[in-house]
Amino acid sequence: MKKYLSLLLAAIMMLGLFAGCSLTNEGTEDPEASPEATQAVVAAEDSEPVVTVGGEVVLTWGQYQSVFNTNADYYYQSTGSDVTSTEEMLTQFQDLIVNYLTESSIISYQAKQQGFAELTAEQQAELQAKIDTELQSIDEYYRSIAQEEAAADSTVDVEARIKELVAEEAVYYTGETMDYDAYIEWLKNRITSEYLGELLKEKALSTVTVDDAAISDWYTTNSSTQQTTYTDDPASYKDAQESYELFGGEPVVYVPINYSRVMDILVAPTGTMNEEYDTKIAQMDDLQAEYGTLSFEDALSGKNTNAARLSEILAEYGTLKAETDAMYDAYMAEAKATIEAAYAELEGGASFADVMMKYTANVDFTDNEIFQQKGMLINPLENSSTSGWSSEVISAFMGLTAGTYSAVFSDDDGYHILYYVGDETPGLRPMEEVSEGIKTVLLGEKKDTEWDTLVEAWKADSSVVINEELVRLAGTVAVG
Repeated sequence: MKKYLSLLLAAIMMLGLFAGCSLTNEGTEDPEASPEATQAVVAAEDSEPVVTVGGEVVLTWGQYQSVFNTNADYYYQSTGSDVTSTEEMLTQFQDLIVNYLTESSIISYQAKQQGFAELTAEQQAELQAKIDTELQSIDEYYRSIAQEEAAADSTVDVEARIKELVAEEAVYYTGETMDYDAYIEWLKNRITSEYLGELLKEKALSTVTVDDAAISDWYTTNSSTQQTTYTDDPASYKDAQESYELFGGEPVVYVPINYSRVMDILVAPTGTMNEEYDTKIAQMDDLQAEYGTLSFEDALSGKNTNAARLSEILAEYGTLKAETDAMYDAYMAEAKATIEAAYAELEGGASFADVMMKYTANVDFTDNEIFQQKGMLINPLENSSTSGWSSEVISAFMGLTAGTYSAVFSDDDGYHILYYVGDETPGLRPMEEVSEGIKTVLLGEKKDTEWDTLVEAWKADSSVVINEELVRLAGTVAVG
């Protein structure tokens, strides 16, 4: 839920921290400040502008210092590396923080300059929906916390507590102390700025295209690379292909051998096992170990010294096994009845996909429409620890032919019925089958490059004024 800080930290990690470019205006020198200059900067108030865009202050020293310190500390705790340990590291961290905190304002300013501030009725409705979604998310998150506190302490006023918690969030994200209403207004302005930037980006990149030659080149290059990768490591194909189906990205153009697709009806037990079950299982393990030790002693001595105790162990073990089997059957009874009902529907002619969506507890299917339609990948030659399927599922699959389903079986997750959808065609996928996916990738990359070039030009525009001295002060001096 911590949206804006999460975005910042994600940016830090995804960029490898130090891949970002400097926000400093082109040509600005960064000489070592004199003692007099340093003292003047140290005396700066929290309201001192760090970045001004179009004459409007978009980042103050207080905001910048607060976010810098928070994330420098986070980075240290996460990696053990101090961002102030070298001048180069500190400079790049400073630039990354300033860039994150001001880029949307720079883009928003350019959007307004280019006439995007006047929104159509449709655009206003879309913007309001974004604002409503964000505010609802904030309310739901902090309401749950406040209600939990109120349940433990009847003196807690839920509505008042929500406003207190949101005000705490304001300091965390903005570097400023503000009340609930002020922070909500800040959020609305932030979301509006981001939306205007989206409109500007959409228009600026509307003419970017990718030609057939680029698509063909990508296909040729990646066909060779992927063939080597998935031939050497067939297990990685499942992760790559299913990730592409769920999230997009680079299309998979080469299919290794032995891959098929399955659907899975999983019925898991509900509730908890009787507490005595684990105790009895542990006792059985101890008895088994003791039996082995005593049997080995008798075998070495050639005598039956431990015969009486061995007989007792077998009797005790048998009693415990009967008790644990009964406990397990009781625990699994409801799940077993449910899976048997599912099986009966299949035997009655119902489609596997329909029955699966009615009964299955396999979230890969319930949460992902693409798997409901196509099934998930399975390779019977892959180890269950890397395939995502249990050894029992793999074994059941190996007894099926395409278009058939298994009898009921169980593994650690519960009861299953498995359906063999069909086989993946091995080898290179035809280019026409993957060309749209390739085009999407290349178009995204080209648009990113074009957009980055535009944004860098706007950062260097005279409308952006940066107090370089304050930027470089963060992380070097404690300002009271």
